[in-house]
Amino acid sequence: MKKKNIMFTCCFVLGLIVFSYNYTYSFCVYNFTDTNIGVDQVKGGKMVKDFFASLKPGEKACCNWKNRDCNKQGKRDSILKFDVYYGDYKFICQDFSIKAGGWLLIKGKDKNYACEAGYK
Repeated sequence: MKKKNIMFTCCFVLGLIVFSYNYTYSFCVYNFTDTNIGVDQVKGGKMVKDFFASLKPGEKACCNWKNRDCNKQGKRDSILKFDVYYGDYKFICQDFSIKAGGWLLIKGKDKNYACEAGYK
């Protein structure tokens, strides 16, 4: 009986590792500003604006890089482009590039906002 419990525990832990491994390879967009922002994917998805997010301060939105709707090439290092804006389309950044396995940070306050890309 102990062998079955040990085997079950090992499989469970392995499953958690695999799940968290796949999840970490999602691109995410983070809103570290003091305002609501809109994010439109303008290149790299199957269609224009396949990935759209409306984010409140502190929120994030993600899409796995293997998802062909968000990343039509299906490669982790594919280039995706985004428009990020607040209010009535006051652009923070346009055609901003990130890699499909990376992230996009929108930072700032008092209408002094900036986009920053990261990849690991």
